[in-house]
Amino acid sequence: MHRIDGLSDKFVFFNDDTFILQCLRPDFFFKKGIPCDRAVFNALIPSDENSFSFRANDMTLVNRHFSKGRCLRNHFFKYFSLKYGFDLYRNVALLPWGQFSGFYDDHLPVAYDKKILEEVWSKENQSLLLTTKNKFRTKEDLTHWLFRYWQFASGKFVPCKKRGKFVEINNNTIGQIEKLIVGRNAPMVCLNDGDPVGISEITTHTKNTLMISICFSTTPQFDDCLSK
Repeated sequence: MHRIDGLSDKFVFFNDDTFILQCLRPDFFFKKGIPCDRAVFNALIPSDENSFSFRANDMTLVNRHFSKGRCLRNHFFKYFSLKYGFDLYRNVALLPWGQFSGFYDDHLPVAYDKKILEEVWSKENQSLLLTTKNKFRTKEDLTHWLFRYWQFASGKFVPCKKRGKFVEINNNTIGQIEKLIVGRNAPMVCLNDGDPVGISEITTHTKNTLMISICFSTTPQFDDCLSK
């Protein structure tokens, strides 16, 4: 990713199911050139889903290169920031564990410093190369979350509040999604289509209403953001 021609030294990684609902200024993602993010601890739960394996693989490399105790001593107030709100209790609860047990993923855009990606590639080149050789995902793969976790362990981030909403698309959440988009009640929203059964039950009319009539007619325009 960091080898993409023309990629800025500071960039934001977006998934294709994310929609910006409010005007976002550059300091929303970066403060004085440092990525803004939430280093909220998480306890990875073993499951048959590949997502567990990916995160476990990412954390294995983080724990290989970083001491949790040293990270806490050097960046204590970044891990225990009041900006995390109720999620701060996660960090308190997982504090006794000797190694990082995982980080919570908001499924929202991530601000990156390209130097972090270059550093990870220089130290774990073979591990990352193995992932790039797979045409399809395997349980041995790594993900871009590794770079995010590495930023946390390095302390190269600025704590921030939660910056958006994550919603699974199904018939039970259509009303919630509509209110979010029409009211612009969050800076960003990720509309995840992870449930194929739920998606198939949504009518074509409802999909069109959400994705065309609502979303594209209410998305902030670039000129509007510049005027604020």
